[in-house]
Amino acid sequence: MNASTVNPYIVPDRTPYYEYGFGIENIGYENHRLFRVDFNWRNNYLDYSNARRFGIKLSINLSF
Repeated sequence: MNASTVNPYIVPDRTPYYEYGFGIENIGYENHRLFRVDFNWRNNYLDYSNARRFGIKLSINLSF
């Protein structure tokens, strides 16, 4: 059995994976600050077919 069919994640041989990113939190209106936006840039392993150079993640934080 091929290992790539069992585990779709590829582990790097020698060069570690790295990316840069930053986030902005406490986005909202008045006292309701629920949202966070994260931006990240991938810096290596871009030669794979489904690799994305840039990503955005929106998250909601509910705390009482």
